Amino acid sequence: MDEGIDVLTVLVSVITAAFAGVIATASTIYINRRDRRHDLVITQLRDATESVAANAREILHLSTSGSSSRENRLKVESRDLAQLAVRVGTDTLRLVGDADVQRAARLVRRHVHALVQFETTGQDPRAEYGYTPYSRLEGALDYLVTESRRQLGLVGAGDTDIDFAVLTKSIMEARNLSD
Repeated sequence: MDEGIDVLTVLVSVITAAFAGVIATASTIYINRRDRRHDLVITQLRDATESVAANAREILHLSTSGSSSRENRLKVESRDLAQLAVRVGTDTLRLVGDADVQRAARLVRRHVHALVQFETTGQDPRAEYGYTPYSRLEGALDYLVTESRRQLGLVGAGDTDIDFAVLTKSIMEARNLSD
């Protein structure tokens, strides 16, 4: 009789250990998949923000350059490609960004469109906002970068106000001390 109890005890122990192993393995697989998915979202958020910002900045730059007909033709082609890239990037941000990042991305896209319309027709489709399309797009870009940095968990996510005179002076003083 004791042998029967010992076999039963061993069998229950083995089944319990196997079950615990299966649970541990399943948990590890789940956690690894979740971490990979999180890393992919973070990468896509960073890359899409970078793309939208770079292409919107190109549109800002193109809006203040070029005068000859050849330059204007190249400017329009470059602007159209950059505007397409902004659209694609904002769509990606709408997939991977939280509500604030999505809002900021849509605002950038809206002001890119307004700046392009202003450059094309001379009419500001959002004149009621009281700011130039250029200024509105710059502000929207700052907002997008700030919100993306916040979602990415980067330190200083809202730190965009810099007193350049004070910063330059402190850097130069530090350099003079080390010379």
